[in-house]
Amino acid sequence: MSNEPAAVEPAGDPAASNESVFTPPASQEELDKIINTAVARTHRKYADYDDLKNKVSGFDASLSQAKSEARTEAESELAEKLFNAEVRAAAIVAGFHDPTDAIAQFGDHSGVVSGLDVDKDKLSARLTEIATEKPYLVKAEQSKPKIKLKPSLGDSPKGQEYPAAKGARAAAALREFSSKR
Repeated sequence: MSNEPAAVEPAGDPAASNESVFTPPASQEELDKIINTAVARTHRKYADYDDLKNKVSGFDASLSQAKSEARTEAESELAEKLFNAEVRAAAIVAGFHDPTDAIAQFGDHSGVVSGLDVDKDKLSARLTEIATEKPYLVKAEQSKPKIKLKPSLGDSPKGQEYPAAKGARAAAALREFSSKR
């Protein structure tokens, strides 16, 4: 047996069929030409790879920038809501008529809020300033009225006893009232 491949005879007339018959390259130059043609065809197929790679990296950069901006905006809105809630709660405790007045009068709150933390000492100091500058915003201190309770039926005022007849008359009046209904 020889090392040369056996020639394959196509069935029928090769000119009649649309299939091309493979002929192995006869020299190294022909093989190099076939390989270079295949490589060139692959390079043409992926010629825009670098452009696409640059576009994707540009999209990645713009996506990360958009995420960063959205996060900053969300944290800013959250910090504003947190500040308003803290001022509203502190204003209620401080006795403001309307806590939204305290928010409106507060002014710049950049020194009070840092990130998502609220400095409660600075907040209460500023609310105290607002209350002293505009006392009409705060409820006036009212002394609690003294409530005097009436004695119950079982209690007797200072040694006086309720007469038993008075209780009997009350019971009779109740029975009469309930029978008329």
